[in-house]
Amino acid sequence: MKITLPKAILFDLDDTILAFSDSADPCWQRICSKYAPRIHERTADHLLAAIKESRSWFWADPERHRIGRLDLDQARREIVAGAFLRLHIDHPALANEIADAYTSEREETVEPFPGAIDTLHYLKDQGICLALITNGNAEGQRRKVDKFGLGSIFDYILIEGEFGVGKPDEQVYLYALKQPVLIRFYVAMRPGHTGLASAVCIASKRPPSASI
Repeated sequence: MKITLPKAILFDLDDTILAFSDSADPCWQRICSKYAPRIHERTADHLLAAIKESRSWFWADPERHRIGRLDLDQARREIVAGAFLRLHIDHPALANEIADAYTSEREETVEPFPGAIDTLHYLKDQGICLALITNGNAEGQRRKVDKFGLGSIFDYILIEGEFGVGKPDEQVYLYALKQPVLIRFYVAMRPGHTGLASAVCIASKRPPSASI
């Protein structure tokens, strides 16, 4: 049976192309094991449990999530500060050091899902228009795009930190679909119909990740 491929595909970046969440817990475990000896009467397990509790609380609030994903360095500092508060530890400098060490290691450990880049190249070779729409701060997301050579694969890239609004706000998709490389697919829909944009919005309304 012949498979009919779409004319255009809009992709997310983290946890779609890149295995972003997969490296979070192992990375925290390594960081906690490294820094726990510097914390009096607290083990790596104590520190890790407190960080996970603080992390879950932080990312559970939609507004904190929106602000935090635009400045992950600061968000992670607040998360570790919250963990220290739970453990009754008064050492802000060490909390920041732990958070920054995690951020550095996390950036080094993020990798694409197996076969993800090859799949994108295949789709591009089939003449499919590819767009990348991702939340997050401009610098961090651009570093990922550059690191994995995604700029040459995608016909259009929209990053929350550059655009000023993030998913699942409908205007993100409406704006993307009106760009020169995508507008021919948008205007091909019957007048007044925004089903594609609405469908994408609905599909993107998933719970905020607690693995950042």
